Amino acid sequence: MSRPLIRPRDRGWKFILLLLIMILCPQPFFAQPQPEDTLLFRDGELLFSKGEVEKALWRFKKIVTDHPQSSLLNEAKFRMGLCYTHLKRPREAIRILNELFPSFLSPARMVHVFSLLGENYLELRDRFSALQWYGKGLLVPGQPQEELKKKVRAIIDTFEIEDGNSSSFS
Repeated sequence: MSRPLIRPRDRGWKFILLLLIMILCPQPFFAQPQPEDTLLFRDGELLFSKGEVEKALWRFKKIVTDHPQSSLLNEAKFRMGLCYTHLKRPREAIRILNELFPSFLSPARMVHVFSLLGENYLELRDRFSALQWYGKGLLVPGQPQEELKKKVRAIIDTFEIEDGNSSSFS
């Protein structure tokens, strides 16, 4: 009859040693590495929060180009739109933000996209298109609208000043 590999009296301390190793390891040997798209996204968010918008943009672009099946794809496109807006590159922002419409957007995200589109059209000095996008944001039910109303009012006021018309809309 063969002898057991671990004697009964040695099982206790070896079990405790194994538990200690598992608890004290900074990264357990059984943990799965993060997928590249997740790491790129986190890096992009961190860079954006530090104000390094151009570097953040490249991280989000890499997700879109190298990981087209990523669950983070639409969020990366949205962040690209934010980056382009901050970098005052409205044409690129408009292009990438329009790519989000075929996907499902929550009402809050939809209002944010409409607002960004309005901002970028204002940057291009296309006030009518900006009004259109801000107006679409106002039509989304259940979302805060005060900021969009202020933006619409500011655009309308510029039309009134140009026309020399002192009447106001209420």
